[in-house]
Amino acid sequence: MRFFGADPDLHVLSLAEVDEHGIVRGVYVDRVPKALKGLEALEAASRAWSRLFSLVGYSGDEARCAVEMPDCSYTHRTGARVSDVGNLSAMSGIVLQASRAWVDDAVLVHPAKWKGQVPKHIHQVRTLTKAGVAYQMRGGASPESQYPVPTGYGQFVKTGKVNEGDWKDINDSIGLAIYARDLWLTEQRRKKWAPCNLSELADRLEA
Repeated sequence: MRFFGADPDLHVLSLAEVDEHGIVRGVYVDRVPKALKGLEALEAASRAWSRLFSLVGYSGDEARCAVEMPDCSYTHRTGARVSDVGNLSAMSGIVLQASRAWVDDAVLVHPAKWKGQVPKHIHQVRTLTKAGVAYQMRGGASPESQYPVPTGYGQFVKTGKVNEGDWKDINDSIGLAIYARDLWLTEQRRKKWAPCNLSELADRLEA
């Protein structure tokens, strides 16, 4: 099984892969020049996301992907412009479409669904800890401005140039990939304990 997470930032595009054990297998990064805005940025991102998924390739293993989709509350909480949220929403659709040729199933998920109301820096620390990745904190003096950077992060980067500051986005991609894995695990548990007759139940318990 392969699980992917995509963070549809407008300029730093990051795709992460974990396996069925939640181990990080790689991150793929591309960029949209900051000089590009609006529709031009979206068009460039569409091409970039297609490249990223083609680099991941199709291995024959079942693959799932979780793509973050902003919600309306984002404008109220962050002061972001409605047009920016609209562009991010369009980006989510672009990522979803780009993934279809390479994964068996992909889902759109709001931030509150996959990480709740946990502050970003805390959730990212939990993500890397869950994945068994050693890290160092970077950023400003206040906890809210900090973020974890994996120790020796070059080992995870499969394509693209990655700077330390990019991990503010990449960490979320890893978290989304782990979320996709957790969804799959929940499905497997439900299948295992679906209604069955007593003989089938006995067989499952023995297995």
